[in-house]
Amino acid sequence: MLKKVMVRAHELAKTFVGNYSARMSLALRQAWAEAKAPKAPRYVTVDLHSNKRSKTWVAAIIGTHPVYKLDRKFVNPVRYGSTEWELKAGIYEVCEAGKRYFIRVANGDYQRIDADDVMEMVA
Repeated sequence: MLKKVMVRAHELAKTFVGNYSARMSLALRQAWAEAKAPKAPRYVTVDLHSNKRSKTWVAAIIGTHPVYKLDRKFVNPVRYGSTEWELKAGIYEVCEAGKRYFIRVANGDYQRIDADDVMEMVA
């Protein structure tokens, strides 16, 4: 981590104007602040309900499809037989115990969205 902070400080110091030691001091403070800042989670864990009659699945919406309107790629659960998925930022179609809906994952959280909104975002 120290190496990354120093490299970032040198990158920042090159962009500042003035005495190099003063620029480096300011750049080090900024680089350490960036390194210590809380980072947004890379994945959001979604726990879905399942029943014996219907499968539960999650599919990433990756574009449009000429026949089926939306092109999708199925996402594997965390482990086989699990009802938990780790999802990156994006748009997903979810089938939870037979009920289908769309969610948008962003900023470490997810929310349900309408099919019309999905078509606008993908198109």
